[in-house]
Amino acid sequence: MDENAAQVNHELIRECLDRISSGDKDAAFDLAQLYMTRVVQKDVHAMLSVVEGLARQSIALGSTEAKDFLEGDWPQLRQVLERRLNRTFLSDSERT
Repeated sequence: MDENAAQVNHELIRECLDRISSGDKDAAFDLAQLYMTRVVQKDVHAMLSVVEGLARQSIALGSTEAKDFLEGDWPQLRQVLERRLNRTFLSDSERT
């Protein structure tokens, strides 16, 4: 995937996350469809955005646990997972 296509996908993901936060009933499904059809399997940003999107949807439905998670643990956990996934994908590509 070229850099422009990846940027467009990341913008679409951000739009879905914003729509989820605002309570759009179709936004989480749109994110799922985007993930299934347009996102490269090793796109770490997309993977982590799906997790965040699901948590945001739970918040929109009234989950205080998800709210606490996103406000507390998620920022640091996202960084840790991003580094870990990037290392994993890098080492996978080095093996092929």
